[in-house]
Amino acid sequence: MTIIKTQPHIDLDEYIRQGEPSQKEKASIWQTAIGLQAVDGLHTSEYLRDTACKHIEGEIDIDVARELIRSYYQSKTLREPDDEEKQEADNVSANITKILSSLTLDFSTGGYISVQSALRWTTVFLLITHGISAMPWFVRIIRTLLRVLIIHQYI
Repeated sequence: MTIIKTQPHIDLDEYIRQGEPSQKEKASIWQTAIGLQAVDGLHTSEYLRDTACKHIEGEIDIDVARELIRSYYQSKTLREPDDEEKQEADNVSANITKILSSLTLDFSTGGYISVQSALRWTTVFLLITHGISAMPWFVRIIRTLLRVLIIHQYI
């Protein structure tokens, strides 16, 4: 079932209410990822919502969606004042969606150790490539990831 968009922005609730089972699941995951960004005061772009719709509809997979979002900001020539925050929110939302969509998400001790290891290497990479200026951004990602892990542990 394809849900026809009548609004300029995508209503993910519509997919959850009327979509096919796989669409409901994907829409719920995107809604969670976008909501976690809103908790931090970040707002996602219309481009992310359009890309999320393509993923929900099955036109693209999550890896293609992540690449489209990444390349969107790299190729964007006209910058808006809030582009940096939207880029962060869009990338983190897509990454959270990838994590939550994974059938191998593991909440065992080994799973937490694996996440911790990935975070450690990401921290090293950020410090090498961006210096200490990347740390506030990274702290925000860690807080969001921890929220995701806690939320899905108790669902």
